Amino acid sequence: MLDLGRLGLRQLAGRRLPRRCRRAGIVVVASDSDEQADVAAVWLARIGRSGGIGEMCQYERVSVNWQYMAGGSASDFEPTGRRAAAVAGPASMLTFLGSTGGRSRAERAAQGYEIDPSLAGWVACATFRVAREVSYLQVGARQVEVPEHGHVVVAWKAPATWRPRRPPIKALGANGEILSELGTDDHLDALSRIAIEKAIGYT
Repeated sequence: MLDLGRLGLRQLAGRRLPRRCRRAGIVVVASDSDEQADVAAVWLARIGRSGGIGEMCQYERVSVNWQYMAGGSASDFEPTGRRAAAVAGPASMLTFLGSTGGRSRAERAAQGYEIDPSLAGWVACATFRVAREVSYLQVGARQVEVPEHGHVVVAWKAPATWRPRRPPIKALGANGEILSELGTDDHLDALSRIAIEKAIGYT
């Protein structure tokens, strides 16, 4: 049985997956680390004839080392050519696929494990698929480069609220132009919402 947490750690350390994993069709779809917040995420997939079954690994840095927090299902990875929004339509510019999160172990340890877990902040991540026009995602104040295939994962840390609020996400072109954006609580990006409103005659 594969140790997904260990595979993700190899990626964060800049090492390739073991040959046996590559032979089994396991690939790193995308990864992200926020060095200031000490959180990271690695999106893995097993590529088969019908696409790639996705797995997500979350990490938090405790002291100087990355610590595996949790793993779970991620959106399936489709290793096909990335289409331009000019061809596929505005709804393809910035597509939110899903998110996951858990309470910060570092904060719980610092506060004492006997206290209410809800007093600790969140470690979270989200996955996206973007159009060919998009070169970067701006996550709060930092930028995440988009892989050639257009599937992206972003990691963040959130305060101790009842759920992990996501930072604002902006899809940026190569020149830094904002192509679309996704609000903190939105599941539909601005460009898609405008297109839908035009289609139904709302504007």
